[in-house]
Amino acid sequence: MSGRTVFLILAFFTGLLGACGDGLFTSWAQKDKVWHLVIGWIMCNIALGILAYALKKGTLVEATVIYTVVSDVLILLISMFIFKEAVSTRAYYGAIIAILGAVMMQLK
Repeated sequence: MSGRTVFLILAFFTGLLGACGDGLFTSWAQKDKVWHLVIGWIMCNIALGILAYALKKGTLVEATVIYTVVSDVLILLISMFIFKEAVSTRAYYGAIIAILGAVMMQLK
């Protein structure tokens, strides 16, 4: 596997892990379950550590964009399907624009 592929996988995975941690923070805030806070904190810190390692394979701007897009889209989905929150049309458009921006950034 090339270094570029490893970088993209790691950056994508950190976005997933960070978003899940953020979802647990929201769950803790709503349900006051301390273990949600602890597990969310651990997940976010692991994601940060993996993201730091991914920087050996790619650039900071690429890693940050991939992390942000993946985590934001996943948080949008978590908000809709798990927390049953109303999501605005602007949020959908924002997610689509973010995804397109990340794809365009990968084009050379």
